[in-house]
Amino acid sequence: MDSKSFENWLAEYRRLRLPSWEELSPPLDLYMDQVIDEVNQYIVPLTDTSITKTMINSYVKKGLVNKPIKKRYGRLNIAQIIVVSLMKSTFSLDTINRGIQISRDGVKVPDNYSKFTVLYNAEIAQLEAIPSQPVDDYQIMAIRAVLYQTIVKHLVNGNAAADPIIAKAQ
Repeated sequence: MDSKSFENWLAEYRRLRLPSWEELSPPLDLYMDQVIDEVNQYIVPLTDTSITKTMINSYVKKGLVNKPIKKRYGRLNIAQIIVVSLMKSTFSLDTINRGIQISRDGVKVPDNYSKFTVLYNAEIAQLEAIPSQPVDDYQIMAIRAVLYQTIVKHLVNGNAAADPIIAKAQ
């Protein structure tokens, strides 16, 4: 991709937004195929990955998404699927589950989802212009991704102090 094409893509990417709680799904609950369409309209532009029936069933089975009621999914389910879908490209489902449990502590799902979307939308809007060629820039971004992923895993799993590598360094 030449630098001009990349700059145009990044400018468009920075304009993407997650829907607010109020913007999620129509007032009626949705069946699986409708949920997939609803979620993919937000997820695919952000991640280039589509959600599938198998993925949703897995999230429900692991307790990351509430079970549908009579095979129908509501706003709560859709919000949960969006968050899990975004996080799964970086974190294991167990780490996501632990993070969700931590964030639920005394906070209602609509408030949690609203906070998540505000933070996500602010971060994507503030992405800096990234040169499209220098390998050093790719390496720095990849290194930061690995470092932050490791930090988040230790924070949500609460095991930074018990980690022998960390303890040895102290």
